[in-house]
Amino acid sequence: MKRKTEGNRNMARESKKEESLIDTAFAYYFNRTDRLLRLHFTKLMSERNIDLTVEQWFLLNRLSNKKPISQTDLVDKTFKDRPNVTRLLDGLEKKGLLIRTDDPDDRRKFAIVITKAGTTLLDKITPFMLEGRKIVYDGLNSKDLTSLKRISKTIESNILQNWDLFNSSAK
Repeated sequence: MKRKTEGNRNMARESKKEESLIDTAFAYYFNRTDRLLRLHFTKLMSERNIDLTVEQWFLLNRLSNKKPISQTDLVDKTFKDRPNVTRLLDGLEKKGLLIRTDDPDDRRKFAIVITKAGTTLLDKITPFMLEGRKIVYDGLNSKDLTSLKRISKTIESNILQNWDLFNSSAK
C-alpha cells in the first residue's frame, strides 16, 4: 500500500511540473474563450450569409437606441481604439447600416446614427444570436452568469484603477 501512495505523490509532482504558468493564468482562458466566441459569431453569420464582423455588431448594438452618438463615445463604450472604430464605421456606412452627420453642437464632430437597414439587420440577427447564446451558456445558470459578469467587471476595474502603475512599470 505504501508503494501505491508514493506512486500517487510522484504522479502528482510530475503533473505539477507539466503545468506551466499559462495553465494557471485566467487571462489565457479569457483569451481562448474570447477567440472561440468570435469564431462562434463568425460561424453564425456565415451560415446565414450575413457580412458582419463581431466588432461591427458591437458598434451597431451601441447605436441601436437610435440616439446620435459621437465617435469618441463609441470608442469609450466599446473599448476600441479610435483608428479601429473609424475603420469599422467606414465599413458599416458603406453597407448603409449607419450614417454620420455633422454634430450640431460641435462642427468638428460627427453624430453617428443607425439606419433603418441597420435596425432591420439587428432585428434579423437577434433571434439566432439568442439561440446561439443558449448553446454557449449551456450548463451555466443565471447565478453563474451573474458571477462571471461580476468577476470580469472586477478584473477590468482592477486593471483600469492601476493603469498608471502598469504603464510606468513598462518604461
